[in-house]
Amino acid sequence: MANTRKLPRGIRAKGNMLYIQKVVTTIYGKERLSESTGFRLDEKGGVEKAVQFLHQRVQESEEGRLKSKKTIKDVAAKFLEEAKLKERTLNDYVGVLKTVMNYGLGNIDIVSLNSTHMKPYVVDMVEKGRKNRTIDKTLAFLNSLKNLAAQEYKYSDGTPWASQPNPLPRFNERKAKRVYGVDYHEDQRESVVLSWGKQNILLDGLLEFEVTGFYHDLALFALNTGARYSEMAFLRWDEEVTVDAEGSPLPEQMKGRVFHIDHKRIGSNKGGRYRYLCLNDTAKRLVDKRRGNDSKYVFIYTPTTPESLVGSFRSLVNKPLDQLSNKAAWKKARARLGYAKDRQIAFHHLRHTFSTRLRDAGVQELDIDDLMGHKNGKGNIRRRYSHANLVKLVEGVNTIDSTRIKPKLFVVGQ
Repeated sequence: MANTRKLPRGIRAKGNMLYIQKVVTTIYGKERLSESTGFRLDEKGGVEKAVQFLHQRVQESEEGRLKSKKTIKDVAAKFLEEAKLKERTLNDYVGVLKTVMNYGLGNIDIVSLNSTHMKPYVVDMVEKGRKNRTIDKTLAFLNSLKNLAAQEYKYSDGTPWASQPNPLPRFNERKAKRVYGVDYHEDQRESVVLSWGKQNILLDGLLEFEVTGFYHDLALFALNTGARYSEMAFLRWDEEVTVDAEGSPLPEQMKGRVFHIDHKRIGSNKGGRYRYLCLNDTAKRLVDKRRGNDSKYVFIYTPTTPESLVGSFRSLVNKPLDQLSNKAAWKKARARLGYAKDRQIAFHHLRHTFSTRLRDAGVQELDIDDLMGHKNGKGNIRRRYSHANLVKLVEGVNTIDSTRIKPKLFVVGQ
């Protein structure tokens, strides 16, 4: 039997979902508002929330903050068309959008999108065992699309596609139950820090399962520099620092030991600014070994006998390696470490190992911030670098060089 409850003017029910149906006068003339409110007739306070949403939309339209609605699909299409991202990152976003579209969200007005719309997605993802951070990243990405529609994407007359949006509540312990109706449990996977012995097992395995030594060198470089994968895999020769901030040549002992990385090119530097990559003896040796292999990239995949390669390895020749964590040799090598399934090492954990070793070696916290490229670091290196700055940092990374005397590292809980 149809629900015969009398609803406020401008609100209509289709099944159990409440919709806006109203004509308002705007600075552009008459505009018909016809969209989902995201609230249901059978939920507590649903009608009152729908009326509040209606008043908000009427006010926006009357003030001319919305000329016409744009859907999530519209905004996403423009984003994918204009975003200057690496192919792998772009594919990640496409995958997120395809998942979102599967829940019928593509045709929802970008401003109207709210937590009620997202609830089926969140509940389903939790039931499927998806990581909390995966769910939260999707919500953060949709909030980014909302902001783009309100701030950057404009019609030909200069008016924005959307009004300033109400952001989707993020997925955290405080909001998960109250907003999305699901139980929140912290992701159980902990950071893995390698001991020196475990490091040798991993590196030996990489040499065995990928005979060119390329994967081995990438892992060893990360352990000695703390480089993020994208910073390392796409490291360029033209980023090598040869002069200081005053234009004076670096001293002899510093040559080939510092690279300046622009975050805009990398696209994954969480600090949101450039950083300096300082090389200890081992890292410098790995770089020097590759001089002359390629005119652009440092870590280019150039085996000595490419004709002997089979399968996917052939497609990697003369290219920087975009990923390592999904390669068979990496998976086989890390399996030798004997960690439980929920504590498998990720490539990013090599960076955690680097940071831990610096701390255990007594390197000052500000220097660790600079060497890690952390956003909140307060050292001077990211503002203005000098001989003294760089020499101090290189000395810091050399305290954990694997060819030197190793400080005793106690790894707890592994």
